[in-house]
Amino acid sequence: MLAPSARHTGEHVGAYDAGTLLGESGPAVASRLTALGRRRVFRRGSVLLVQEQHPSTLFLLLAGRVKVSFDADDGREVLLDILGPGTLIGVLVVLDGNPAVATVTAVDEVEVYVIGAGAFRMHLSSDPEMAELLLKVMAGRLRRTAEDRAALALNDSLGRVALRLIQLAARYGERENGRVKIAMPISQGELAAWTGLSREATNKALHLLRQKGVIHTNRREISILSAEGLLRRITGPYACPPPRSAAVLNDAAS
Repeated sequence: MLAPSARHTGEHVGAYDAGTLLGESGPAVASRLTALGRRRVFRRGSVLLVQEQHPSTLFLLLAGRVKVSFDADDGREVLLDILGPGTLIGVLVVLDGNPAVATVTAVDEVEVYVIGAGAFRMHLSSDPEMAELLLKVMAGRLRRTAEDRAALALNDSLGRVALRLIQLAARYGERENGRVKIAMPISQGELAAWTGLSREATNKALHLLRQKGVIHTNRREISILSAEGLLRRITGPYACPPPRSAAVLNDAAS
């Protein structure tokens, strides 16, 4: 379900994920960026970017979520990340000219601005404010990726699953009756791939967390009953988008 249309008018209203291009930009930069493209809606399951291809467009995500995945030669799909509103998709491919290293697929109905690669490169060369902001956002993404890899390396299977659930809750959770409900944008198999575990190990960890009363699960939905219970199982750094983390998780921390 798309958010209210007021956030899609081209005006910057600050309703985007922290650390994304629109999440960090001011009204002027956001207006110049959206003026480069045309607005489109893609259904759930639509592929926006294909691994090993050279796209001619970028996608500025306004609403909905996408998954970034790597397709291995043996047929396995490795989930790399889930991205939300405010993200500029395909920018690395446009900047370095190399093929896409991953496939980007809509996990919800998504609304985007489609921006031509040539128009974006030309504008970026004459807009130092946008170029500086883009470098800042890309540096932040690299930092979060490094923190995330460290957190996965330091944690056992239970800690890894707890980490991913905390990240999903911080990004997409909604408080309801003293718990945080996550309408899962991914399957349990994809959750396993995102944690770097087998599906069996992931299911075992989820089962243990259910037994301890930390989470409750339904089909495509997980409710966090105790955020503190999850956090106690995580060792080292973990990469949660900070603006929403405290606000969403505190209600389930007791």
